[in-house]
Amino acid sequence: MNDPSQILLSSNNSEIESSLNPQQVQMISNIVSQTVYSLLSNKSILTNLIQSNTGNKPLGEAFNEYENYLKGTGYSDQYQRSVKATLNKTVKFFNENTPLKNIYVRQIEEFIIQLMKSMPRGYRVHFRNLKACFSKLVAWGHINNSPFTKIKLPKMQKQENVYVTRDELNTIISKTTHPVMKEMFLFAFLTALRLSEITNLKWNEVKLAEGIITIGSAEFITKTRKIRQIPLVDELIIMLRNKSKIMNIDGYIFCKADGKKYTDDFVSKSFKRALRKTNLDQHTHFHSLRHSGISFMLNNGVPVNVVKEIAGHSSIAVTNIYTHTNLDELKNAVKLLNNKNNFKKAESNNG
Repeated sequence: MNDPSQILLSSNNSEIESSLNPQQVQMISNIVSQTVYSLLSNKSILTNLIQSNTGNKPLGEAFNEYENYLKGTGYSDQYQRSVKATLNKTVKFFNENTPLKNIYVRQIEEFIIQLMKSMPRGYRVHFRNLKACFSKLVAWGHINNSPFTKIKLPKMQKQENVYVTRDELNTIISKTTHPVMKEMFLFAFLTALRLSEITNLKWNEVKLAEGIITIGSAEFITKTRKIRQIPLVDELIIMLRNKSKIMNIDGYIFCKADGKKYTDDFVSKSFKRALRKTNLDQHTHFHSLRHSGISFMLNNGVPVNVVKEIAGHSSIAVTNIYTHTNLDELKNAVKLLNNKNNFKKAESNNG
């Protein structure tokens, strides 16, 4: 067997060894090198080779990697808990050992339908969490394409925001005996801050003499990832000044006796417990206090760009969502239709 190519194809190792001479070894080496170079030079072949090995990572392993990524990039505890809940439900449905490439659009749609039935109001949060996760898995090269790009959720009728007045807030505050919760409810209403921004606020971020607080730090990353300063009303300055006289001012402002902060979940549930003891709209949530504060400023003539900065919105378009048209204003607008002379004026103007 003198042809090196035939020697390469031989399945008899002893025959290969006995048949090779130095010249043939060199020839075989050249053949192998040329073959490998040819494969690597052909982009379509190389791409197919890479893609054939993409997506083998097990679902559970990929999710663990994503969770660790979130922990190291400053996402809020609340968001991380939300994502973890989503990933746990997903693993339970698909099995943690399922390769990523074996998760198809139709299966995901079945999973979403299951979530829609079990939690009709919350399934969209899980969908958003998964969509973000799979986009990151694509960026990391674990999968070639995200199946979530091919899935669209049905449009929902937009729910009207719930607002509370100062009198209604006072009623809610009167229904809780927890002194710190009373303070936090009022603080949210008069600052329009997000709940996580309040629970993470520390004394070193407060300048009482100037009446200013700083939202965001190296430890706490805001939703828009921007640090901002906002002024406080006199009522809150007095509240904080009184608190500073009776507690350790090295840590969190709204905290337990041991100095640890309250979780967002605890505050939200405390608000709902107090709300249930009233005759107010039971669709009200702690976040409604933020809605109310923003709406109050807008409806009392504060420029939208100023409200945007106080609220920490990413754009003015987001701030405009919070504008709240009073029902009396709508009635006054419709009353114009009762006056026929208004139509005549409009017709003459158009002519």
